[in-house]
Amino acid sequence: MFVLDADGRYALNRDYSIRTMDEEAPRVYLQGYAEASHGFSEVLLSLMPHRAAEIIGSAAPSAAPRSEHAAVPAL
Repeated sequence: MFVLDADGRYALNRDYSIRTMDEEAPRVYLQGYAEASHGFSEVLLSLMPHRAAEIIGSAAPSAAPRSEHAAVPAL
């Protein structure tokens, strides 16, 4: 069962996963939904690679980049 915040929205963890009452439940991740909990940067498309890296790091820790800078290609 998903946890809701005081306003009836899904309560999200820092890694964009929905909080659940059962820690063994599969994770569900949301992007573009977290402005209320994660701030205005949630709607900025330029930060989407960083959010995706956080989700990948949470869902598959062994697949995550080893450094924060490795997630963003050099220009």
